[in-house]
Amino acid sequence: MTINEDLKYFLKKGHLKDVSFNLNRAKLIEILGKTDWEHYSFRKDKYPSIYKYDKLEFYFNNQSAEAQINGIMFQPIPTPSEKGFLNCSYNGLTNKTTLNSVIEFLNTNEIKFSRTVDKWNEELIILITEGKVSMYFDNQSDPKKYVLHKAGRFLND
Repeated sequence: MTINEDLKYFLKKGHLKDVSFNLNRAKLIEILGKTDWEHYSFRKDKYPSIYKYDKLEFYFNNQSAEAQINGIMFQPIPTPSEKGFLNCSYNGLTNKTTLNSVIEFLNTNEIKFSRTVDKWNEELIILITEGKVSMYFDNQSDPKKYVLHKAGRFLND
């Protein structure tokens, strides 16, 4: 069964419709299928701390079998991992989408947001949506143009 998600919904609400923060690892895999991309924080870890499907990453903060998702991150990279059963509309947002284009997108879709600068890196601009999703923009590839680097929300934020 295909799970349909929408990044616009995530930005507005701060969670996805069918893949929520209360899911444990087993339920995530049951819903989205196995993924070819898992990250273990330490070699001795029994369970992955990150599971990636397409351009979405799901984070777990501890090694218990029943640990629940505590973070969801959109990585607009050009080569995502396998999708599993996930079908997500990214609404045209990529790693080339400019800050001004995202602001227009948010305004058009009536998603409220605030703007701030990273306290450790003043060249990193952050938009925080009404759903408490932080959208990061950098100008690494062109000093005159800020583009979308990533967007995510963690429950401990």
